[in-house]
Amino acid sequence: MKKIILLLTLSLGVTINAQSKEDLKDMKANLAAIAKAQGKAKRKVIPAEIHWEDQFKTCLAKAKKEKKPIFVLFTGTDWCVPCNKLEKNVLETQKFKNYADKYFILYKADFPRNKDLVSKQNKAWNQKLKKKFKQRSFPTIIVIDDNANAYGKREGIYTWDSYYDFFDEVVMNVKAKKFVK
Repeated sequence: MKKIILLLTLSLGVTINAQSKEDLKDMKANLAAIAKAQGKAKRKVIPAEIHWEDQFKTCLAKAKKEKKPIFVLFTGTDWCVPCNKLEKNVLETQKFKNYADKYFILYKADFPRNKDLVSKQNKAWNQKLKKKFKQRSFPTIIVIDDNANAYGKREGIYTWDSYYDFFDEVVMNVKAKKFVK
């Protein structure tokens, strides 16, 4: 009797194992198909020629003259991987260029590890901005008026499309003269 039970248990185990292998094979095939479909659906990012002001003083003057807010990107161009991904997937696209041309003056507050990449004057401005807006993480986007009042702030990395919701919210705040803390 013990031999029969042992034989049944072993044969059941082999059957379950064979079924599990078949399920695993099907699951892998499904995952491969999904990955292939997502690969085809990925958006094609074509870099756009975006104009970033190289001096913060220039931004202040342009903001007054053009009556546009200043879009400040806190970044680490030579070390911050999320910053570089944000730039590649959002801030270097034609869609953002069109948006920025209409609504913003652009400035990068860069904090590179290679200190020679930023002028002494910009280092000083960047430190002042960092302190004033209590910037703690990279990337951070702050949109301000020419008196350094903030219309919106976003720290960290999010889904690419969600940035346009943030930009729309900021533009509404600008139109309503609604500042945030």
